[in-house]
Amino acid sequence: MYKIMIPTILAIFFYWILLQISLEWTIFKNSMNYFIVFIIFFLFIRMVKGNNNSLLPTAMGN
Repeated sequence: MYKIMIPTILAIFFYWILLQISLEWTIFKNSMNYFIVFIIFFLFIRMVKGNNNSLLPTAMGN
């Protein structure tokens, strides 16, 4: 699920930044940018934790 979700959010965020640049908005004063960065960071942490849990050996299998 995260393999599709994170690149999609990154692409939307990239286009959002390009829109702000083209409309000459200030990127650093827009609070939505910080919210999107927080969401991307949170999803990345969850993806990494999920991958680490699946790589741990189980008592039954390995």
